[in-house]
Amino acid sequence: MTIGMNARLSESARFIQASPPNGDLTGALWVSLKNYQRVCVIIDAAAVGGLTGGVVTLNQAKTVAGGSAKAAPIASVQVSNDVTNAQTEAGQALVDTPVVNNTFTVTGGAGKKARYIFEIDVGALDINNGFDCVRVVSTALGGGSGSIDYIVYGPRYSGAPCMTD
Repeated sequence: MTIGMNARLSESARFIQASPPNGDLTGALWVSLKNYQRVCVIIDAAAVGGLTGGVVTLNQAKTVAGGSAKAAPIASVQVSNDVTNAQTEAGQALVDTPVVNNTFTVTGGAGKKARYIFEIDVGALDINNGFDCVRVVSTALGGGSGSIDYIVYGPRYSGAPCMTD
C-alpha cells in the first residue's frame, strides 16, 4: 500500500472530521474500513486550565450505525503532550507510548496543547465476524477543548466510500 506521489494526498486518502472542533471529544463518527486498509486517528486537545477526563477507547462494529459494537485493540499511541507553539522539531516530537487495556487518557498542562495519534489496520479488527467499522469513544474532556480526525487510507479502489456500509 503506497500513497501516490503523482496525486494529491486527498486523492489517496479520506480526511474525516470525526468530532466537532473545539468540542469535548464525545460523539465521534463511525467510519467503515470495508474498502480501506488503515485509519490514522488524530486527537488534538488544548488546555485552558489543566486537561481532565478524556478517557479514550476504540470501538469496532458491523455497521456505521454501531451495530454489535465492542472494544477494538489499541496497542500504542504516539503522544506529543504539553506542547507550546514552539517552531522546533522537539516542540512537535511524538513519543510512542504503550496503551494498557486498550484505553488511554488525554492530559495536558494549563495553556498547552496535546496530540495523540494511533493507527488501526483493518486486520486488527474482528473482520472474520463482520466487524469493519471503527469509532473513537471518549468521556468528556474537561479544562479545555479538542477534536478527533480520521485519515482513512489504502483504498481498495478509487473513490471508495468510508462513511457508509
